[in-house]
Amino acid sequence: MHPLIVQLGMCIASTLAGIAVYDRVIVRPATAIGVVDAVQVYREQEARLFKSLSAGAGDTERAQAAANARQFAERLSGEMAKLGQDCGCLVVDRSLIVALRPDVRDLTPLLRQRVLR
Repeated sequence: MHPLIVQLGMCIASTLAGIAVYDRVIVRPATAIGVVDAVQVYREQEARLFKSLSAGAGDTERAQAAANARQFAERLSGEMAKLGQDCGCLVVDRSLIVALRPDVRDLTPLLRQRVLR
């Protein structure tokens, strides 16, 4: 066999192997997406606060509910930022997604567990 053909074949094989490794190591992890339904988590907390206030709450209960609402808002924004770091993915709200791909992770249960304690 001609040495140039063997060298060309080795060059093509090593190029294809490099592209495959680049795709698996660099590109795919960088495009990982996690979806969070923040509106659903917010509405669940809102329902909990409304339920606690609807039972004839006094001033102290209202002040406590207001403090809980502030703490929830701080926890929600903090945990949303941590989710992206923990999963190593881009976290977006579900309302921004038109159609979910099978490889998109739903992080709503994890957010709910962390925030609604």
